[in-house]
Amino acid sequence: MKPKIRPTSFQDYAALIPVLERNRLITTMSREEWQHIWMGNPFRDLFHDVPIGWALESEGGKLVGTISNLHSLCYFKGQLLRAVVSSSWAVDTEYRSWSLLLAKRYFQQNNVDLLLNTSAGPVASKVYPLFAKPLPCPNYNRQLVWITDYLRFAEAALRKKEIRAPALLKYPAAMALRCLNTVRQRNSHSWREGQILSLAEFDDRFDKFWSALASRSTRLLTLRSCAALTWRFRRGIAQKQVFILATEEQGELTGYMVLLLRRVEDADLQEFRIVDVQVLDEQPGRLRVLLLAALELSYEKDVDLIRLIGFSETKRRALGHTGYLVYKEPIWPYYYRVQNPVLGAELTGTEAWDPSPFDGDNLWFL
Repeated sequence: MKPKIRPTSFQDYAALIPVLERNRLITTMSREEWQHIWMGNPFRDLFHDVPIGWALESEGGKLVGTISNLHSLCYFKGQLLRAVVSSSWAVDTEYRSWSLLLAKRYFQQNNVDLLLNTSAGPVASKVYPLFAKPLPCPNYNRQLVWITDYLRFAEAALRKKEIRAPALLKYPAAMALRCLNTVRQRNSHSWREGQILSLAEFDDRFDKFWSALASRSTRLLTLRSCAALTWRFRRGIAQKQVFILATEEQGELTGYMVLLLRRVEDADLQEFRIVDVQVLDEQPGRLRVLLLAALELSYEKDVDLIRLIGFSETKRRALGHTGYLVYKEPIWPYYYRVQNPVLGAELTGTEAWDPSPFDGDNLWFL
C-alpha cells in the first residue's frame, strides 16, 4: 500500500513534533502554543474551510511527513485577500520520495487568494519554483547589518573563519569595520524627527494607524491591526524577546518598529532583528528616527548588531543612511502563487511588495 495524505488535525501534535525533530526542524512549542497559531488567529472564522496542513501517513497509520498551512489576511488596493503560508515541510528518510506530494497538495489549494513560502531551504528552493514564482524583489536575500559592538562582532567573525589569534586581531578588524561604516554613514544629523515611544504591548492606537496605512499604501501588506499584531507577537512579548518602538506626532502614531532579540547562530553574539517596520507614506525621516532609537536600545541592552531582512526598496534606501554591512543569503527563500490572473499581473513588479519576516512562518518558531 502507498502512504496516504490527509488533512492535519490538532490531535496530531504528539505525532507531528517527532517528525519535525527527526528531520532537524526542532521546535520547543508546547501544544497550546502550536494550536495558538490557528486558534488564536483573530480572523480564524474566515478560514473555516482551509486546512491547518497535511499529514503523510505510512501503510500502518504512522505519521511520517507533514506540511503546515498557516492562515493570514493580506490587503492590497482595497481588497482583503485570504493567504496561506507553507511551513514545517518534513518527511522521514524512508518516505522522502513522497515529499513532492505534500508540496503539490499545498499548491493545489484553490479556495485562497495567495499562497506564500517565505523560508525555503536548500530542498524547498528547488521544488517550489515548479509551482510558484520567486518574489520579484531582487534584494530580499541581501540582509543589512548594523554593528553596535565592533570588538565582539570582529572577534566572532574571526573565530568563525578560524583565523589565528582572534582576541588580538579583533582590534584592527573592529577599527576597519568602524571606518567602513563611517564612510557609508550620511545625513545622520537629520534623524531626530518626532517623538519616540517604547511600548510594552500593542493597543487600539495601532488600529487607527493600520487604517491610515492601508488606505495610503499601494503595496501588498499582511494585515496589521492591534489584534493581528498581538496574535503574532504574543509568544515573543511573553518571553521578553520583543521590543516595540513607535513614532508619535501630534498625539497620533505615525510609525512603529518591532525588534526581536535572539542569539546569532554559530556565534556568541546577540542581535536585534527588525521583523516589522511600518511608517505612514514610507517617510524617510520616520524610518531613520526609528532606526536610531533601535541603535540606542541596542547599546542599552548590550546587543551586538541589528539585522534587517527584506522590506521595500524605499525603506532600505532610507535606512541605508547609516553605516551597515550587507550579507547575501545563498538560497532564495521567498516564493508566491496567485490564483487570480488579474491580481497576479499586478504583483509582478517590485513596487507592489513590502516583504518582511512578518509575512511568513519564521516568527512562530524563533
